[in-house]
Amino acid sequence: MRTIILLLTLFLLSNLKLQAQTDEARIHLPTPTGMWQAEVRYMNMDQNLLVFGNYYTPVIKAEANVIPVTLSHTFGIRGKRAKVSAMVARVTSFNVTLKETPIPDAQEKGFADGYVAFEMGIINNDAKNSTDFFETNPEKFNMNGLFRFWYSDKTSYSSDNLINIGSNRMAFEFGLPMQIRINNNTSKILWLETCPGIQFFTPNDEASRGGFGKMTQKALFYLENHLSYNVTSKFYGGITVTYKQGGQAFYERLLVRGANQISILSGGVFLGYKLIPSLEFKASFDSLVFGESRVTYQAVGAGLVFSCFDLKLKQ
Repeated sequence: MRTIILLLTLFLLSNLKLQAQTDEARIHLPTPTGMWQAEVRYMNMDQNLLVFGNYYTPVIKAEANVIPVTLSHTFGIRGKRAKVSAMVARVTSFNVTLKETPIPDAQEKGFADGYVAFEMGIINNDAKNSTDFFETNPEKFNMNGLFRFWYSDKTSYSSDNLINIGSNRMAFEFGLPMQIRINNNTSKILWLETCPGIQFFTPNDEASRGGFGKMTQKALFYLENHLSYNVTSKFYGGITVTYKQGGQAFYERLLVRGANQISILSGGVFLGYKLIPSLEFKASFDSLVFGESRVTYQAVGAGLVFSCFDLKLKQ
């Protein structure tokens, strides 16, 4: 029986995917049209989330160092602000243990899943050039529509491995990011960002060398919240809280009942500081608050964001 449990656990490990568990704070806030942003970030993640971040087992520990790189551009469509972005994530180290024993055949380096995304204003969030943007107060409420396509790098997945960095499938994400300016002091704004969203997953036709066949997964719902305060014109800080529900996985020749249903609440803190007008430093810490699934999750991150835009002067 112990041998069967061990083999089943190793099979479930074969679909491990590392990803940032939530969006960063303030990435959905209004920005002027014509802006380009590039972010290079470092993350250390310690978790037991499995199968694309939504399956877990208490007997393993996975630690990874990840460097996500994100590029985005803001522009206008029919008078509304729109943004396209893309992210790639390089895993520089990847260590998984089962009861303090290293897992064999684990990929130690490679690319985690990345995405391309499109976001556009629905309520308010009008397109403004840099001069108009900085000369007017932000709206008290904005709502955007968000679509994100997640892809998997084929070089980071093999059905012969027990552990994989990539997921060998695609995901389609839809969200409604909302930004609420709580106070009237525009020099020290208190922002509440909230985003309900849902992810849909395509099957993984080569889930494992364990012989259990194709893996499918139910949709995952999330509600992400960030509360941030501009302490000065250069420095801000805040807290983040995220709830996730769903994501139960099924296998063609094995049904895992109930154990992979995820229902968790995570939270953390973050800060940012403008080193110069075009360069910002960010840091964050996130951890599990509670959840029925006994998931363990902790992430520490730090990065630099470079921004540039055309300053349009009034005649």
